Amino acid sequence: MTIARRSRPRRHRGTTMGKLGRVADKLWSEIVRSRGECEVCSKRPPGVVLQGAHGFSRRYRGTRWLPINGFCLCSGCHVRYTHDPLAWDDFLRENWGALVREELRGLALLVTKRTLEEMEAIVETLRAELAAKS
Repeated sequence: MTIARRSRPRRHRGTTMGKLGRVADKLWSEIVRSRGECEVCSKRPPGVVLQGAHGFSRRYRGTRWLPINGFCLCSGCHVRYTHDPLAWDDFLRENWGALVREELRGLALLVTKRTLEEMEAIVETLRAELAAKS
């Protein structure tokens, strides 16, 4: 029995905003993963795949590209916390503290859309931060 596959690849938004969003996502992920080990279990490559996990979901544009909203997790810890949101909330409270968590929560709920100029500024800020880490 074969699994049905999509006959054509998914289409990405061809707009400038869509492209800037994808670039910002990639830069954010590189910054977060550059921490070099899982922030939960301390596993390191080469035997481990590191992933960038958002404290507050990617859907919230106000915090989506903030490096403080990112955690470097191994794939096992990422899956565990994805399927246990209450444990993830406890992890955030422990790592950020209540004050930072509430401030980021407010920022996450505040911003709904970004302008082209804001997205360009976000990409440039992320590029500069990644260059400073190198």
